[in-house]
Amino acid sequence: MPFGEQNPVVQSEAVAHFAPLEHGPHVPPQSTSVSAPFATPSVHVGTWQRLPVQTPDTQFPAAVQALPSAHGAHDVPPQSVSVSAPFLTPSEQPGAEQTLPAHTRDAQSVPVVQDRPWPQGGQLPPQSRSVSSPFLTPSEQLGARHRLLLPHTPLSQSALVEQPPPGAQPGHVPPQSMPVSVPSCA
Repeated sequence: MPFGEQNPVVQSEAVAHFAPLEHGPHVPPQSTSVSAPFATPSVHVGTWQRLPVQTPDTQFPAAVQALPSAHGAHDVPPQSVSVSAPFLTPSEQPGAEQTLPAHTRDAQSVPVVQDRPWPQGGQLPPQSRSVSSPFLTPSEQLGARHRLLLPHTPLSQSALVEQPPPGAQPGHVPPQSMPVSVPSCA
């Protein structure tokens, strides 16, 4: 096969698969306890619960209220009212009657002879070009010559191997949030 060509991709032959089997047993889901009931006697003294007792509401005796009266005078005006004296200082500017705006028409300026363009002056090298002198320091590393690329091994299809039929899944361990220790019955 010439260098650089690849083998064409080929579809493998169809193989019959076995029907899947049912799943094996599972442990209880995460929300179910796997521990034995908690049967350790308490070291605290117990008492019976009592029904709650509620104190009935009571009404205070009526008291005589003062008659409503008018509001008293306010010390300061509300925030929206000016506290300054009226502005009565005469203006130093001469007064005039307003006039309607007048629009000055656009006018073309007088043509002026322009100087001839000059050639551009010298420019610095662009940013992508080096302005340094060539690097002539010998390398301390051992050098080697580059070799041509080696040819690739052509792709090939592996031999067909019969797979065992799928079986039942093995039992699962409890999830991380469930205890795996023996219940305490001491």
